[in-house]
Amino acid sequence: MKPFESKTLSEKLNHLLQLHRGSLIRHLNEAQPYLSARTYQAWQQLQELQDHRQQRTEQIVYILDLLCDSRPLPNVYEQSVAFFHFLSLDALLPHLLENLNDIHQNAVSLLPCGHADIDLQLKTLIQSLESDIQSVLKAMQAISAMPLSVD
Repeated sequence: MKPFESKTLSEKLNHLLQLHRGSLIRHLNEAQPYLSARTYQAWQQLQELQDHRQQRTEQIVYILDLLCDSRPLPNVYEQSVAFFHFLSLDALLPHLLENLNDIHQNAVSLLPCGHADIDLQLKTLIQSLESDIQSVLKAMQAISAMPLSVD
């Protein structure tokens, strides 16, 4: 298969990759937020998000490497993520939802790119993002359904 050459697409994919690598999902894996009886069940529902983030990261690298004949650029991590170490899960989830929505919008903006294989990979990635957005929404609903006195 001949690689699809587009500098603009490679730049956009690298931006998407950077958003993914630095997402708050990564933070959830590296620094567990404060959990209480009220938020523990929601936390359990979110455990698979890190695996999904890793799969999507690999998928973007695959698109860059094999389909676009490009290389991932070095990643810069936002220092502001450290702020989220001090939030409880219920305070963190709206930020996580906003982060996932930004990544989703960025991925959707790449379609159609003009290459059927890349479009297919991007559609799969977008479906995975939509599933994770629904998981975060369910976790937010689970927390809001729990009485405050449970903490």
